[in-house]
Amino acid sequence: DTLVVGSWKKNISFWDECGRNTKRSQNIDQLPCSLSCSGETHGSFIIVSGSGGRSSIRNRDGNKIADLPKQDSWIWQSCLSLLGDRVAIGMDSGSIAMYSLSCPFIWCSDGYWMAWRKGTTDIIVNHGDRFGRIRFHGDVRQISMSGKVLAVKLPDKVFIYELGMDDNTRISSKCIHSFAMTRADDCFHLSSKELVVSKDDRLLLFSFEGNMLVECTLKSRVNCISAGVITKKGMASITVGLENGDVLNLLVRPTFPVDFELQRTHGVSEIIQSPNQAVFAVIDDERTLYVYHGSTRKIILSEKDVAGFVFHTSVSHFICYSRRGSLIIQTLDGYSASFQLQGKPVMFNGSGVLLAINNTLIRKRLSMVSILKQMFAHGDMCSASSIVSTLGVDEAWSILAVEVKSILGDTNLPGARDSHAVASSSRVQIQIRKQELEVDKYFVKSKLYFKIVTAIMQYKYESAIQFCIESKLPALAIEILVRLERWNQAKELAKSTNGVHLDTVNRRQASAAAKKRDVALAKTLYLESGGYAEAIQLIGANKCGKWEEEILDILEMVPG
Repeated sequence: DTLVVGSWKKNISFWDECGRNTKRSQNIDQLPCSLSCSGETHGSFIIVSGSGGRSSIRNRDGNKIADLPKQDSWIWQSCLSLLGDRVAIGMDSGSIAMYSLSCPFIWCSDGYWMAWRKGTTDIIVNHGDRFGRIRFHGDVRQISMSGKVLAVKLPDKVFIYELGMDDNTRISSKCIHSFAMTRADDCFHLSSKELVVSKDDRLLLFSFEGNMLVECTLKSRVNCISAGVITKKGMASITVGLENGDVLNLLVRPTFPVDFELQRTHGVSEIIQSPNQAVFAVIDDERTLYVYHGSTRKIILSEKDVAGFVFHTSVSHFICYSRRGSLIIQTLDGYSASFQLQGKPVMFNGSGVLLAINNTLIRKRLSMVSILKQMFAHGDMCSASSIVSTLGVDEAWSILAVEVKSILGDTNLPGARDSHAVASSSRVQIQIRKQELEVDKYFVKSKLYFKIVTAIMQYKYESAIQFCIESKLPALAIEILVRLERWNQAKELAKSTNGVHLDTVNRRQASAAAKKRDVALAKTLYLESGGYAEAIQLIGANKCGKWEEEILDILEMVPG
């Protein structure tokens, strides 16, 4: 709670509710006749109006952000709208003017880390469900981040922050470097342990201490800079988009050598790099989107009239873009779904997207059911299971579970000898026995279930077994081992779970031995597991040796 006071000494001062001066007074070079303040929710700025027909927008410390158009007479009153997006000013001449106020939304992200400007002087940092706030006395002009390092550009200074996690739900921040920089640069990018900036066609590299390390001149004006694609030698690189349409991947050291050059016809507006740096997207001045393969530079996808674009933070072949009031999610192999949503996507993770709408961030959950059904229709169960297990698509648990079970039937797991007989890996599944209801219910809810299914589809049985153990489903792990006829391993796992499933393993092994006509082994295993009826039936069917005496001996062993 702060009281802002205008003085005929041509300054404004700030006071708390106890009458203490809380901040240094700011000279405003005019007689203030009206002060109008926006609350914290709408950015914490002040409209100062008065003599000379002048009005200025200032931050909460009184520093000027911008001037409103000059009027032909003194301004006696200014008033902000409830949303803080418009201001009306009344002049001594009797006329009223109204202006729309907009503050460009500035944001940056790297993986699951994200930062954006709140108002004009604050930075909000987010990672998952944790948030942190960094306050500045000047206006934040540009921000960039690389991992847990954040760079913030003010009009006259650059701050480098190291981000971390507190024990509670907040994100901590520590300023590790700061240096003076009064230059007004076009682009501002944090690369590894250095800062890359551009002005017109010049590219400059600065250390965190503010020392200029490298400078080079390119063919055209630099419009945008992003993290670079993976290079053959694994060296740090940046990707630069030029006004003439060229896209350059440059190694950061020693003097920005060119790793590759992609020549295009239209100027580059944005470059977006995928999380694994294997794919990148370009949006040109005509708002056409091109997605390129990082190593071959071949076009994977192109779309027109694109307003915003992001890659998924976990699945690089999963993308989200907006155009003409629609939001589209799509895989690079052609599956897509459209939603009637406004806003520019700024982050796509899990099964939701973060949208920037009028400088406000809104998270929307998106239904993946349409895309999954398209995958089911094409028999691409492996991709469907992988997406659900990775993204955590809540509404698709039961749908995918039903689809998986419908194609399972009595399909057996392929062993090392008969895996060639399986026509498609999408049909390599594990049968879920109907009597295991508690396991069945767990599957519908558990993300690990889909990891298990995906691992089995890809013949990664050891991973599937490990996932079963992690999800506390020993019965399913034993089932996989039994299907693979790894009897000793199955028995060891059964013994480690209080032997509850040991008899089941013995009976399944006995059944397999009987099919191979190993009667002696089958009989022994049936008897060890209490399968007296099965042992008698087996002996009677084969009638080998003194089979009648063997049956009588077994009958004497039957309890009760």
